[in-house]
Amino acid sequence: RAKSGRWRAVDASSNRVRVLVDGAPHDVAAAPDARDAKLVLLCTKVWQARDALREANTSAKVVALCNGALSLVDDATIVPAVTTHGCFETQPFDVTHAGPGTLWVSDEEAFKTLSASETLNVVRVSEAEMTERLWKKLAV
Repeated sequence: RAKSGRWRAVDASSNRVRVLVDGAPHDVAAAPDARDAKLVLLCTKVWQARDALREANTSAKVVALCNGALSLVDDATIVPAVTTHGCFETQPFDVTHAGPGTLWVSDEEAFKTLSASETLNVVRVSEAEMTERLWKKLAV
């Protein structure tokens, strides 16, 4: 389990990403699209979300981790979620992990899939509580 990490694009044309975990580099192959994914995490600004979904080319359930995710719920495949997991971008493609947090989700299938990770603290909440958390996150 890494306490901190950084991600940097190695070569956009080959879909390779370099991940620095506690200072150790790892090259990871990224899929060109999400066609075969069981679940997709959408971590964009809300105004970029629809374009990112088109580019992902997926029919999988999508967990939206973006402020303003309430505006995306008109699509039945999108599951809004809230996280307190922190990171910040120091320069393009250089993201520093600031600290672990909690991920709240109301969808049962997404909860089961995300809970399989030993590194995520995932909590399932009711749809009413999720809506309240989304509004509070947007207001902050």
